[in-house]
Amino acid sequence: MSHEELDAMARHLTSAQAARREELRHQQRGGKRRQVPGAHGRSLLSARDRLLITVLHLRQVCAQKVLAEILQVTPPAIGQVIRETRSVLDEHHYAITPTALHFTQAQEVLAFVRTGSATPPRRSDISTVLSDPSLTGMSREDLQKLTDRLLVRYTALRERRRYQRRGGPRQPGTNGGAFHQKIPHVERILIAVLHQRTVCTRQILADLFDVTPQTIGTICRDLRPLLEEEGHLPTPATPFRTAADLLASVAPPENAPQKAESPR
Repeated sequence: MSHEELDAMARHLTSAQAARREELRHQQRGGKRRQVPGAHGRSLLSARDRLLITVLHLRQVCAQKVLAEILQVTPPAIGQVIRETRSVLDEHHYAITPTALHFTQAQEVLAFVRTGSATPPRRSDISTVLSDPSLTGMSREDLQKLTDRLLVRYTALRERRRYQRRGGPRQPGTNGGAFHQKIPHVERILIAVLHQRTVCTRQILADLFDVTPQTIGTICRDLRPLLEEEGHLPTPATPFRTAADLLASVAPPENAPQKAESPR
């Protein structure tokens, strides 16, 4: 939306946001205020700021922790803002649609604001390319069978860990209800297989899947025990030094000149 449209929405929802915040404070206090509202405890974020944060979150521009880093507030504070404002948007029937843009780091968001251009998305066929038997050490059929066996246990492992971190079921307004996974479980298993074969470094895998090396490390740590339980002990491969070298080994360069047919 334009700046004018955002301002108009903010003006329309200001009183509803204030009422919602006061309602939550009443519940937290367990009763009425003991003193009139004043400057004490004034929020660093205005009503418009809170609305903007929630819109960006619902548009799936970036995760809450990225917004927290940009605004220099704590992630719990961002989560509270989103929970409060999201309910107001729902009550007033505002539908915020996701965008095709998604950023994983604060600098990516800020660079887009400055330049108007985003980092090109990763190749849509990257999973198919990296599933080549020369990289995984197994046929595509065997890789699919391994993936099918691991999916249920891996999904259960991740959900159990998240439950323990939350201390209970998901709450409304959390990431689980807004964001699709950037890397599906099937691709995570492929990543772990490639890493276990030492096909390339974590950084190269991170570049290929457009995530951070830390994310690749977490995926590999989670899946290593499950792969070992499966008795999956791959033969180490000769590592590629760059992503370009790896891709060139299994696919011809894009826009490569076609070989001319010999005359009959």
